[in-house]
Amino acid sequence: MSDNSVLKARLARLALVQDVSRPPLSSEDSVTVLLHRTGKLDQPIALTRRLFAAGQTLKGAHGVVNRLAADGSAVCAVVKDTDLPALARDLAAMNVRLSRM
Repeated sequence: MSDNSVLKARLARLALVQDVSRPPLSSEDSVTVLLHRTGKLDQPIALTRRLFAAGQTLKGAHGVVNRLAADGSAVCAVVKDTDLPALARDLAAMNVRLSRM
Protein backbone atom coordinates (compact mmCIF):
# COMPACT_ATOMS: atom_id res chain seq x y z
CA MET A 1 0.00 0.00 0.00
CA SER A 2 1.41 3.40 -0.94
CA ASP A 3 1.96 6.22 1.55
CA ASN A 4 -0.80 8.24 -0.14
CA SER A 5 -3.30 5.40 0.34
CA VAL A 6 -2.37 5.08 4.01
CA LEU A 7 -2.80 8.83 4.53
CA LYS A 8 -6.17 8.82 2.74
CA ALA A 9 -7.32 5.93 4.93
CA ARG A 10 -6.27 7.80 8.09
CA LEU A 11 -7.98 10.99 6.97
CA ALA A 12 -11.18 9.13 6.13
CA ARG A 13 -11.46 8.10 9.80
CA LEU A 14 -11.16 11.67 11.05
CA ALA A 15 -14.09 14.01 11.64
CA LEU A 16 -14.84 16.85 9.28
CA VAL A 17 -12.26 19.61 9.33
CA GLN A 18 -13.46 22.94 10.71
CA ASP A 19 -12.75 26.01 8.65
CA VAL A 20 -10.31 27.82 10.92
CA SER A 21 -8.78 30.92 9.49
CA ARG A 22 -6.36 33.37 11.01
CA PRO A 23 -4.28 36.11 9.50
CA PRO A 24 -0.67 35.30 8.63
CA LEU A 25 1.92 36.27 11.24
CA SER A 26 3.51 39.68 10.89
CA SER A 27 7.24 40.16 11.39
CA GLU A 28 6.59 42.10 14.61
CA ASP A 29 4.56 39.22 16.11
CA SER A 30 6.77 36.32 15.06
CA VAL A 31 10.13 34.60 15.37
CA THR A 32 11.65 32.79 12.41
CA VAL A 33 12.88 29.24 12.97
CA LEU A 34 14.61 26.68 10.79
CA LEU A 35 13.28 23.13 10.79
CA HIS A 36 15.32 20.09 9.70
CA ARG A 37 13.92 16.62 9.13
CA THR A 38 15.91 14.08 11.17
CA GLY A 39 14.02 10.96 10.09
CA LYS A 40 10.85 9.80 8.43
CA LEU A 41 7.87 12.18 8.73
CA ASP A 42 5.44 9.55 9.97
CA GLN A 43 3.16 11.99 11.85
CA PRO A 44 2.32 14.70 9.28
CA ILE A 45 -1.08 15.51 10.76
CA ALA A 46 0.28 15.90 14.30
CA LEU A 47 3.14 18.01 12.93
CA THR A 48 0.71 20.25 11.06
CA ARG A 49 -1.42 20.65 14.18
CA ARG A 50 1.60 21.53 16.32
CA LEU A 51 2.77 24.16 13.84
CA PHE A 52 -0.77 25.55 13.72
CA ALA A 53 -0.77 25.78 17.53
CA ALA A 54 2.53 27.70 17.29
CA GLY A 55 0.89 30.34 15.08
CA GLN A 56 1.07 29.08 11.50
CA THR A 57 -2.06 29.09 9.37
CA LEU A 58 -3.25 25.61 8.37
CA LYS A 59 -2.18 26.29 4.79
CA GLY A 60 1.20 27.56 5.96
CA ALA A 61 1.74 24.57 8.26
CA HIS A 62 0.83 22.23 5.40
CA GLY A 63 3.37 23.96 3.18
CA VAL A 64 6.07 23.62 5.85
CA VAL A 65 5.38 19.88 6.18
CA ASN A 66 5.54 19.49 2.39
CA ARG A 67 8.89 21.33 2.24
CA LEU A 68 10.26 19.19 5.06
CA ALA A 69 9.19 16.05 3.20
CA ALA A 70 10.60 17.20 -0.14
CA ASP A 71 13.74 19.12 0.84
CA GLY A 72 14.51 18.02 4.39
CA SER A 73 14.36 21.56 5.77
CA ALA A 74 12.02 24.53 5.94
CA VAL A 75 11.93 28.04 7.33
CA CYS A 76 8.82 29.03 9.23
CA ALA A 77 7.51 31.72 11.56
CA VAL A 78 6.01 31.07 14.98
CA VAL A 79 4.34 33.42 17.44
CA LYS A 80 6.92 35.46 19.34
CA ASP A 81 5.79 34.24 22.77
CA THR A 82 5.93 30.54 21.80
CA ASP A 83 7.78 28.36 24.30
CA LEU A 84 10.57 27.39 21.89
CA PRO A 85 12.11 24.67 24.12
CA ALA A 86 8.69 22.98 24.42
CA LEU A 87 8.10 23.32 20.67
CA ALA A 88 11.55 21.85 19.99
CA ARG A 89 10.78 18.86 22.26
CA ASP A 90 7.42 18.28 20.57
CA LEU A 91 8.92 18.49 17.09
CA ALA A 92 11.86 16.24 18.05
CA ALA A 93 9.33 13.51 18.86
CA MET A 94 8.14 13.88 15.25
CA ASN A 95 11.66 13.67 13.74
CA VAL A 96 12.08 17.41 13.24
CA ARG A 97 14.89 19.52 14.73
CA LEU A 98 14.19 23.20 15.42
CA SER A 99 16.89 25.91 15.25
CA ARG A 100 16.30 29.57 15.90
CA MET A 101 17.52 31.86 13.14
